[in-house]
Amino acid sequence: MDEINTYLDIPMKKEKWITLINRIIQKHWSDSITRMVPYYKGLQHLNYTEFHQGKLHLLLKIECQSARDIGRIPPKLKMLTGTYILQSHRIKMYENETDPMCLICHQGDETLEHFILECEGLSDTRNSIMDEISAILKDSRNVDFHKQSSKVKMQILLDITMLRENLKLDTQLMAEIEYCSRRLLFLLHTTRYSFLSKGWKKDKKNVKV
Repeated sequence: MDEINTYLDIPMKKEKWITLINRIIQKHWSDSITRMVPYYKGLQHLNYTEFHQGKLHLLLKIECQSARDIGRIPPKLKMLTGTYILQSHRIKMYENETDPMCLICHQGDETLEHFILECEGLSDTRNSIMDEISAILKDSRNVDFHKQSSKVKMQILLDITMLRENLKLDTQLMAEIEYCSRRLLFLLHTTRYSFLSKGWKKDKKNVKV
């Protein structure tokens, strides 16, 4: 803002004053969040260059295909922002009370990358939709999804807008990939929840009163 004397010498109307204050506050938080994002591991896949305070992120501007598609967004946003609770997160909260091992395949720590790309117990859920994404990229940009690094795969699935320029993706292509990724992540989420729910019910039956 300018020096206070400037506003005393040339008083503003109430509407202009409110607009100015709101713009300054939004810019402050936009700049602060953008500056801090690189230091948070949970936000490493978020395209923070498209973050503008008070406006939808570019990823959320991609139209949903149906009412069902809308319901698939919340789990994906939790994964994108590092707030989706996996075993590797639980151990940070409960320490000795929790094992970071994946409860589905028992072949590694349940990190986000393991959950989305590696867990063998979820391969049947994962493979067909990943093949769809690979076909879209192969036919349109001659990019083989299956040959990409884990980092690139995660970026494609979590926030395709980060690769918009590198892959020369138009709005239609991003919408097709985003539709597949929302389906995939939601199915992984529901399959995991279903598996864990059965395990919890089994544990309760084995508890002797």
